[in-house]
Amino acid sequence: MADPKKQGHKDYDRIMRENISPLLPAIVGKLLGLEVDFTRRLSKELPKTLDLSPDAVFEVSPREIDKFILHIEFQTRDDPTMASRMALYKMLLGGLYGLEIRQCVIFLGSRPSKMKVELPESVKYTGFDILNLCKVDYSKFKDSDTHEEIVLSILSDFSTENAESVVRSIFQRLLALGSTQSQVEKSIQQLLVLSQLRNLDDLVTQYSKDMPIIIDIRENAMFKEGQMEGRKEGRKEGQMEGSRRTLLKMWQTGRFTMETLADLMEMSQEELYQQLELASEEERLRQGTQDNAEP
Repeated sequence: MADPKKQGHKDYDRIMRENISPLLPAIVGKLLGLEVDFTRRLSKELPKTLDLSPDAVFEVSPREIDKFILHIEFQTRDDPTMASRMALYKMLLGGLYGLEIRQCVIFLGSRPSKMKVELPESVKYTGFDILNLCKVDYSKFKDSDTHEEIVLSILSDFSTENAESVVRSIFQRLLALGSTQSQVEKSIQQLLVLSQLRNLDDLVTQYSKDMPIIIDIRENAMFKEGQMEGRKEGRKEGQMEGSRRTLLKMWQTGRFTMETLADLMEMSQEELYQQLELASEEERLRQGTQDNAEP
């Protein structure tokens, strides 16, 4: 059986690999603080023609100092890439054995070697940058117009804000983009996976349960048409009534304030109030009709 922890790491990596291209402007601009005119993604495949088989590797245990790894290469002629090759061997062997690596090239040519033994400063390995998302203000990503950046805000710094309000604002932002249902569903699935890294998956799951209702009403053409043109006599009133009924159900869950629901539906609070009043009246009439029909 597959290790669930390993599977989880694979899921996180997969999401970040899928999202890396649209995230690149945010990484370079917002996190690294650089302005660039052009980026081009290169193949992630490393050359397979490199000879990565060292000539000789030993574990050496001296009497007075700590043991180390001794790596030896034999050369019959000068190789201009030798310094790069040795640097690559050193990193690979160091990662494999976790010990100090000492290296030596034994030259077998008839004349002394003139090979350079050090890398130029421009290509010498001097470390790497760590970008801690947990220290980045979540609004930097949440206020973006890119789905992938908005999703990334779940891993950022909430500062003094509580998790519930942040998660709610993330969902609101996703809807505010006017996204298609498939785009929103993909973003929610990514949120559900990444939120596990912050133990917020229960909260994200709770909010995601309301999303099908929200998406359905936001994408209902008749609802939007009704907003724009008003309630014209004989104009698909049945569909409008169904949309109002859905809106009323959302309000009755108690999870939305009037302001939040109005923002989600892209209408004023006055318009929302009118729609809810109509829906409530329709519900009372419908309930009264059902009661009268009972024997």
